[in-house]
Amino acid sequence: MAGPPNIYRKRQDTPDLDTSVMMVLDGSASMRGKPAGLGVQAAIAMGGVVEKVGIPFSVTMFNTYAHEYHNKRRAYNKECYDFDGHGRGNALSTFLLKDYDTPLRQARNDIAKYSTAVRVGSANTDGDALMYIYQNYVMPRPEKRKIIM
Repeated sequence: MAGPPNIYRKRQDTPDLDTSVMMVLDGSASMRGKPAGLGVQAAIAMGGVVEKVGIPFSVTMFNTYAHEYHNKRRAYNKECYDFDGHGRGNALSTFLLKDYDTPLRQARNDIAKYSTAVRVGSANTDGDALMYIYQNYVMPRPEKRKIIM
């Protein structure tokens, strides 16, 4: 294209993207192996894309492994839970792999550690984890739009 830049289209200023993105990775035993590797690749790829656009991006993971072997609450309160599939007797563990303000190049190694943090014996606590992560990491952000993946 030669000549003035507005011949074929009319240039407009676009509003800033007032958005933050939180990627949440499941660290339960079902994610061992290839799924964990794909999670690392997806987090790094997504981080690269949103960082270029200037959107704050964070990565966190959750499981119950940190409390599994020393969880007195679980042993003490077994009668409080319906073990026919209702309730949760395991304490939740969340790990911040990349903070919103940390550049991706500095957090790549921490994100890659996710695949080794996926443990046998840890449970899946999706609902509780998403609620905790939203309340503690996402909700305090100043952006108007908050995306959790």
